Amino acid sequence: ASEVPVKIKKHQEVRVYLGTAEWLGLITWFEDESALQPKRVYHVRIRLKQDAVCAPGDAVLIRTVSPFYTVAGGRVLQS
Repeated sequence: ASEVPVKIKKHQEVRVYLGTAEWLGLITWFEDESALQPKRVYHVRIRLKQDAVCAPGDAVLIRTVSPFYTVAGGRVLQS
């Protein structure tokens, strides 16, 4: 897998995919880094701009807004 060629910073807008739906949200994480580092595991929180329905364990995909790069995939921990 290749690395995302742009830095992802705290509170940056991202696209979130849950099932077949797409939402915009702001990403943050609990680790100390100001930008996401490649090949690391993070616990992120994404504040969606609209309400969404999801459940713990649902698959999620996170992409940059523009240009489109896949940042990460994971699972919903808490909704």
